Amino acid sequence: MFTEELIYYAFIYIFNPLFSSTASIVIGYFSDKGHLNKFIGLTLSMMFLILLYQSFIKYDNLFLIYIILAIFNMAHTLYDVLKYSLVPKITTVFERINAVYELSYAILMVLGPLLSLLLMKAMYIAPLLPLASLLIFFNMSKKVEYKPSRSTYSFLSASRKIFLNKSFRLVSLVYLILTSAGSLVNLAIIQVAHKFYLTEIFIANFALINTLIGLGSALASILVGVRRSVLPRLALPSCLLLSLYPITIFLYLLTQLNVVQWGFLVTSVFNGFSNSMLTIYLATKIQNIFIDNTAMVFATLSIISNITSVVTLFIAGVLSSYISFLMIFSSLILFINMFLIIYLNNISVK
Repeated sequence: MFTEELIYYAFIYIFNPLFSSTASIVIGYFSDKGHLNKFIGLTLSMMFLILLYQSFIKYDNLFLIYIILAIFNMAHTLYDVLKYSLVPKITTVFERINAVYELSYAILMVLGPLLSLLLMKAMYIAPLLPLASLLIFFNMSKKVEYKPSRSTYSFLSASRKIFLNKSFRLVSLVYLILTSAGSLVNLAIIQVAHKFYLTEIFIANFALINTLIGLGSALASILVGVRRSVLPRLALPSCLLLSLYPITIFLYLLTQLNVVQWGFLVTSVFNGFSNSMLTIYLATKIQNIFIDNTAMVFATLSIISNITSVVTLFIAGVLSSYISFLMIFSSLILFINMFLIIYLNNISVK
């Protein structure tokens, strides 16, 4: 029953992300204590070496492939945690740097299919990406003066401070809702792409949807970067727009009308816009509230997101035949985020 391949898949999709997130808490603690730049350099170096190694190996050993993926995933998870923690160390303009981070993801969503084809044709290009990031980071480290860390907490006391903080509990709940709904929506988008008749190829339809989402994300990132004052005002409308997206998916899966299809494509742009706006908003909130323990907070939220995603995907897999009706549930829980963010805005930064 439990084949070798099944165990490897379970390791990659369940245990590996959770292990990476858990390890990032420990790394996050030491990063908050003043070793942030060293760990960022280490994670970028790990990604470069793994990609360089995989460019030359023969893919005839399944265990080796999964180990490579596990190491790369751990390095990438650590980097995602640490990069947000870097922001308070080098600047006071959190929103704009967070917007740049989000813009980079948006560009990858828009250009992802083309870039993937390029990398498949020339795998030796892949290691150059983290290498370029590593060189840029080291060059930046020489020119930017890091703000000294004020964290004097032990690991246990820092963890206790985080979990007892009311703002953290609210942010955790928002993350839990976004991850749960996001996992369900991503599964539903796959079904939508299968039923689309824009092209006869599923991958082309799926790429189009992700490109539109990436376009909306890019617009949000640019808007925040140019006018960061819009961020607090657009957080609540973004929650509302985000909650409408699953309803649009539900209507298309139920009717498959041409007008609903085009409505879904338009709302995909708004979905990307709203999702990025909330991502930048929450990251900025965390950096302002937990300026001394940012790495540990982001690592903890990473664990919450990963656990929620695994559980949600399992439930959605069991109830896959009812995925269209799960969109109504997704819409309802996303709407709840409006009240949570109102409450979060009313809590003063300590």
